[in-house]
Amino acid sequence: MSERQDGLTLPGTSRRHFLRMLGAGAATAALAPALASCTGQPSYGDKAHPYFSGYFFSGKEYSRFNIQENRVDLGYPKLISEGWPGLWPDGIDAATPWTNGKAYFFKGSEWIRWDLASNKIDPGFPKPIGPDWHGIWPDGFNAVMLWIGGRAYFFKDNEYIRYDLGRESADEGYPKPIAGNWPGVFSSGLNGATIWTEGNAYFFKGPKYVKFDVATLKNVGGEKSIESGWPGIFPKGIDAAVLWPQGKA
Repeated sequence: MSERQDGLTLPGTSRRHFLRMLGAGAATAALAPALASCTGQPSYGDKAHPYFSGYFFSGKEYSRFNIQENRVDLGYPKLISEGWPGLWPDGIDAATPWTNGKAYFFKGSEWIRWDLASNKIDPGFPKPIGPDWHGIWPDGFNAVMLWIGGRAYFFKDNEYIRYDLGRESADEGYPKPIAGNWPGVFSSGLNGATIWTEGNAYFFKGPKYVKFDVATLKNVGGEKSIESGWPGIFPKGIDAAVLWPQGKA
C-alpha cells in the first residue's frame, strides 16, 4: 500500500508521524485523551498495559478481557443488564471510546453516550443517529473504530466511512468499498473492530478475526479463529469490541 492510499494514511499525517503515534510498542495515542481522566495516566505505552481491558459483546452478554494475562477475567460472561445499566439489554451493534471523555454505543438507528468519569450514561439517551452523526448511515452500521489524526471509521456491509471528529461529519467522497482500501481485512460483513494497546487493530467477522498492523498497514497472519487467539471470548462471534480503562464492572 502506498503512503497516501485512502482509508489508512490520514490527510496531513506523514508515515513517520503515523508510526510514532501507533507503531510497534506504542499504544493508541488517539485514545489517551478519552481515557486519561479515568486512568490518571498520561500515556499508554506497553503492549500488556495495566490500565486497559477489552470488552466483547455478544447478544445479551459481555466479557471482560484481561490484556496483561491474555484471558477473560473470572466470572464472565455476564449479562449486559448487570454490568451496563441503561444500555440495551438485548445487545449492541458497535461501540468505541472517543476523545472527549466519553464512549459511544450504537444499536440500530440509535446511539448512547457513556461518560467515562462517572461510569454511566449521560441524561437524555438513547437518541437517533441521523440528527447527530452527519454523513453516517442513519439506520445503523456494523462496526466503528477510533483512529488517529482526529478520525474514526464506520463500517457497514461492504463499505466504510471516514469521520472527522473536529468537523463532526463524514469526510467527502464516502462511503467507499472496504475491498482495496483495507488490505487483508474482511471485505464485507464485519461484526466488530477495535484498535488495541500494542498499536494493532483487530477486525472480527463470525468466528474469525484478523490482526491489522498499523505500522505496515497490512494484515498479520491471515484469518484466525477467535477461539485460538482470544481465550474465553465468544467463539462463534461477537457483536462489538471496545478498548476500555480498567475499573469498569
